[in-house]
Amino acid sequence: MATRIFLLFISVISNSTCINGSNGYSSWSPDGIKDLWCPDSSNCLSEASTIETDHCCACNALPEWEMLNHFPQYLNVEIINVKGSSRLLQNTLPTNNRIHFIHTNGILSMFPENLCSFSIVYIDVSWNQFSSVGNISCLTELDTLIMKSNKLTFISNQTFVGLTKLRIVDFSYNLIYKMDYNIFGSIHILTYNFEGNYLKKLDVSNVLIFNKTICGGSFAYNKRPIEMTNIGQSFLGEITGSICGDSDFSNVSIDKHPIFAVSEKIDQRTLNKYAPCGKGKYSGLAYDCDCRVGEFFHLQFYEFSRVYSKEYSESYCRSPSILQTSVSRIFILIKHYVIL
Repeated sequence: MATRIFLLFISVISNSTCINGSNGYSSWSPDGIKDLWCPDSSNCLSEASTIETDHCCACNALPEWEMLNHFPQYLNVEIINVKGSSRLLQNTLPTNNRIHFIHTNGILSMFPENLCSFSIVYIDVSWNQFSSVGNISCLTELDTLIMKSNKLTFISNQTFVGLTKLRIVDFSYNLIYKMDYNIFGSIHILTYNFEGNYLKKLDVSNVLIFNKTICGGSFAYNKRPIEMTNIGQSFLGEITGSICGDSDFSNVSIDKHPIFAVSEKIDQRTLNKYAPCGKGKYSGLAYDCDCRVGEFFHLQFYEFSRVYSKEYSESYCRSPSILQTSVSRIFILIKHYVIL
């Protein structure tokens, strides 16, 4: 008989008792699918344009289930074998509840085999032994997926298929060295974290997503230099709409800024027209200081700072070799171009 170990915490949200109700919040959805509430105190809904409103709410909105009272219920998990297989011991649950699956610092190598029997909105399986995400397409109510510090190596563009309610993913500090093109596909993710992985190539479709605002996306502290690609040949000026997303490439070496991968068909001085909102974090970024970098110097200071780096002096060159170790030289060069 398998040993039953009480390791898994799952909280069940009560039926419909609101903490805040709709007071101080306005119903908002970035895609007409997610049921979110944007706080009136954020003043997001007073923004001038729809894309700016969406970007503001993306970082401040709460899902409907998070505005409800939480009454935790403890369930048992049965560890089936030493390889980390498991199943939930299903107690009688009220129908249509929203469940949190939290099991951290464990030996799980895959999700419980009967996970689909529950309507789960929140998963945190950090510090386990997952080497792949597996098929989670049945989790159609899933809002948040946290799998940091596991052993994941690859993210497929089939991973998130069908997860239209998904808003937040965290795959930081795994062993991910490869991602498919356009991993989020048709869903509208709002925040993603791939910090501290081992990516060698990264397609711009996973960074700058056309017509879908992104509150936060991080590839910071990647352990290897990253080659930026544009497999889908998507370019600003050729695709209807714009991009609006926060991105973090702090302390990463990349061959080109993500904006370079999509902006070669437009005049760099008109960048604000195609990317009106969103900020970049590029502290400690190493990049190739070629003529493409020079094109950015013609931007207004605010626009340069917004899309490229917090401070000029925080960026440095990985090539050419004459500038490779000299932050002061590139700082002087940038300052010279901006003044001109």
